[in-house]
Amino acid sequence: TLTLASATAADAGDYTVVASNSAGSVTSSAATLAVYTPNPDARLANLSVRTAIGAADTLIVGLSVGGGSRNVLVRAVGPTLGVFGVGGAMTDPRLELYNGQTRTFANDDWPQSLSTVFPTVGAFDLASGSRDAAFLQAVDGTRSIWALGTGAGVVLVEAYDTGAPSAARLVNVSARNRVGTGDDILIAGFNISSATGGSKPLLIRAVGPGLAALGVSGTLADPKLEIYDSKGVKVVEN
Repeated sequence: TLTLASATAADAGDYTVVASNSAGSVTSSAATLAVYTPNPDARLANLSVRTAIGAADTLIVGLSVGGGSRNVLVRAVGPTLGVFGVGGAMTDPRLELYNGQTRTFANDDWPQSLSTVFPTVGAFDLASGSRDAAFLQAVDGTRSIWALGTGAGVVLVEAYDTGAPSAARLVNVSARNRVGTGDDILIAGFNISSATGGSKPLLIRAVGPGLAALGVSGTLADPKLEIYDSKGVKVVEN
C-alpha cells in the first residue's frame, strides 16, 4: 500500500505496481496522478444568464461574494439585445436586489453615470437612453437579483466584479427560471480572469428533481448541461 497523505506537485506522475513471487513478476498498467495547484490570481470576473421569461414571471439570479465586500455591476439587458440580432427582447426590464427577503435596491432605467464603468470591466455599451436596467452596489455575502418586466421577452442578466483584485471575490452564481425545449433554454456565461493565464476549477450543476425536496413545484424532470468555450466548441456535457 502506498499512501500520499498530502500530495504535492512533486508527487504528480504515472504510478505502476510490480507484483512478484518465486515464479516471476508482472507490472500493472500505469495510473496517472495529477495534482492541482490553486492559482490565487484566477477569479470569476463576470457571470451572465440569458433566457426568455413570461410576462408574469421573474428570473431569480443569486450571487455570493466571499472574503469581504465587493462592488458588483449588475445589468438586465433587453432593448440593447436587438443590436446583436436577438429577436423578442424584453422592452423594459427592471432589477431588484434582495438581502434575504428584504429589497435593498432597485433600478428600472439605467443611469448614464454608469457608462464610464462598463468599459473598465469589459461590458458592452448600452444604447444611450435605452430602457435597460443596471446598478453598481457593494455586496458582502449572498444576495438575490430579481429581473422582471412589463411584458414577456428575452433578457440578459449580468454581474461583473469591479475594482482591483482583492481578497473579496465572486464565489458562486445561480439562476432559477422556467425553461423548455428548442430555443426556450437558459444560457449561463462566465469568464475566468487571470493576469498569469491560470485556470480555475468550477463546479457546475443543473438542478431539477432535487428542487422538489425544497418545495419547488413544476421542476424539470431531466435537465441536461452542455459547456461551450468562447469559440462555440462543446467542451463537455452531462
